Amino acid sequence: MEFPFDINNLFGDEITALDNRLKPCKKSPDSYHVFRDQIIRVIDRMGDASAKAQNLHSVITTGRRLEFSDHHLYIMKEEEANGGRGAVVGFIKVGNKKLFVYDHHGVQHEMDPLCVLDFYVHESRQRMGCGKRLFEVMVQVSE
Repeated sequence: MEFPFDINNLFGDEITALDNRLKPCKKSPDSYHVFRDQIIRVIDRMGDASAKAQNLHSVITTGRRLEFSDHHLYIMKEEEANGGRGAVVGFIKVGNKKLFVYDHHGVQHEMDPLCVLDFYVHESRQRMGCGKRLFEVMVQVSE
């Protein structure tokens, strides 16, 4: 997904992990708020695309919601796309969720595992291994 601003100023690596601070990779005090607003725009558009792809009634991933959560978002970019300004390929959002599960004896247990909360790869990049790469990096960082 292309944007009218330089994605490479926002996300330094091919896959960048974000938490609720939404910190851009470039550390310029003059443009920090501009970059932060651009990160929120990226997350909002990607979250909207994810909701549409899943036929959800509402968007579950937004920049503002991420700010007020303990979730982590891994964003994949293609650095050379969009005339060298980069393009966003996809994202995976993870966080701990309280779950109640039953064991094989029928006893209920409360757990707080790391869960995939949202996962999206742009339609133009699906079935190319991008989602697998996102998932593998997320698992590696989360261990």
